[in-house]
Amino acid sequence: MAVKVCIGVMTYNERDFVAEALGSLLNQSYGDFRLWISDDGSTDGTAKICRTLAAQDSRVTYSGNPERTGMLANYRKLFAQRAGDAPYFAWAAGHDRYHERWLETLVGLLDSDPQAVLAYTGSASIDVQGRVLPTRPKPWRPFDSAMLAPWERVRAVVDARGFGRMIYGLFRADAIERAGGIPPVLFPDTVFLWRLACYGKVRFASERYYYRRETKARMTRSAMIARQRRNLFATLELRHRLPPLLYNTYYLLRTPLPQLPPQLGPRERNIRHLFARHYLSRTLAKHRAWRIMKNPWHTLKRVVQRT
Repeated sequence: MAVKVCIGVMTYNERDFVAEALGSLLNQSYGDFRLWISDDGSTDGTAKICRTLAAQDSRVTYSGNPERTGMLANYRKLFAQRAGDAPYFAWAAGHDRYHERWLETLVGLLDSDPQAVLAYTGSASIDVQGRVLPTRPKPWRPFDSAMLAPWERVRAVVDARGFGRMIYGLFRADAIERAGGIPPVLFPDTVFLWRLACYGKVRFASERYYYRRETKARMTRSAMIARQRRNLFATLELRHRLPPLLYNTYYLLRTPLPQLPPQLGPRERNIRHLFARHYLSRTLAKHRAWRIMKNPWHTLKRVVQRT
């Protein structure tokens, strides 16, 4: 039976949270959807919970990997297995929680704007008990390109934040295909969403309908990169061991985007160079050596104050 929305849920060793996550998705006020679960070789009973739910609800399809393949492969598998005629697609995590009006709101945004390729809602962080955490002193700023021209949108998205929350929005399935799907890089959500913005608008609803579960304490950048490597890839190839600055820049430069909209200007049509340049500048700006060279007097003052 044809449906309008497919939701692909990735699970891996999430026994304590997966029932709540799946329950919140199945309890959506918008009902024209199918739920596809891909368990990545869990060893803690997560797969059993998912199989039981699939047997009880005809909207749920379950498939499990015999052994872990990594989060990146699961992203791609779920999109490939979706119902082919469903125009909208969303990825979901097996530990997060969703307000009952989450899907209704996102479908409404995409239906009302044919040029939109992604819609996402406001979000809040929750702890392992499901309690809403306080907002951070410097919260992320949502990105919405509704009022931007195509060339302005392409230039603005490279400076956006919150890609880890935007990736759990609702997409037009054909736009995912045109953007090449989730790329085989570290921080793939950022690279993918940059490319996706070339094909249409990103829309934002301010209601906090997505609850992202924080199961780990805040980490340093090096620890975060190490965690990404563990989560994304079951087997690390040489390219995955390279610093993201090197391999991601190489990927952006060597992978052109096909069928770019004619509204993009000449500079934006060679989009891989624009993204690679911005990626280099943003990544370098985060390194301590770059900050010292950029403002040595400020660095010296901080050293004196600490001593």
